[in-house]
Amino acid sequence: FKPPFTTMSYRSQLAEVDLGNLLVEDKCPLNYFNGDVTTLGDDHYRSISLDCTHHFFKLFFELPTEMNDYVAVSVLPKPTFRLPREKKIPSSKELTKWDKFARLKGIQNRKKSRKVWDPVSESWKPRWGKDRVDDVKDKWVLEVPDNADPYEDQFAKLSQAKKERRAKNELQRLRNIARTVKAGQAPP
Repeated sequence: FKPPFTTMSYRSQLAEVDLGNLLVEDKCPLNYFNGDVTTLGDDHYRSISLDCTHHFFKLFFELPTEMNDYVAVSVLPKPTFRLPREKKIPSSKELTKWDKFARLKGIQNRKKSRKVWDPVSESWKPRWGKDRVDDVKDKWVLEVPDNADPYEDQFAKLSQAKKERRAKNELQRLRNIARTVKAGQAPP
């Protein structure tokens, strides 16, 4: 199949064509051929876009084609025009206090298995999360230490310690965020 248009204007020959992105870029100024830009009308713009479109399709129909499921498919070349990114390239995250300490001491993260053997129930249980091993809810009796008040509720003491650990962890998380957030940047 050959397109019906064969003549090309000088302007369309100067236009840069990127078949990989299906892009035509006409860098010639509008008043390059007809003098003043203000006197140019819609017909002139239409003729410019028509010439460039004809030139693009002429080059497009010269591309090699292959049959794929009874459909002719043109094989596009690699793009030559680099399209800009929508967002900036992500910057590397600043290390937390623990990450800096671990790198300084040479501590490496070792993977632990998710399940551990629980000898009490004689089954595999998760190391953390719901139904975990050594869960406080599973213990119906807690020993009172020798130096503790015998009338103190040990279950309440454990839950209070857990709340304190959570609060400390949250405070440390907020400190890490405050340390890494730069001026004018929204916190994550």
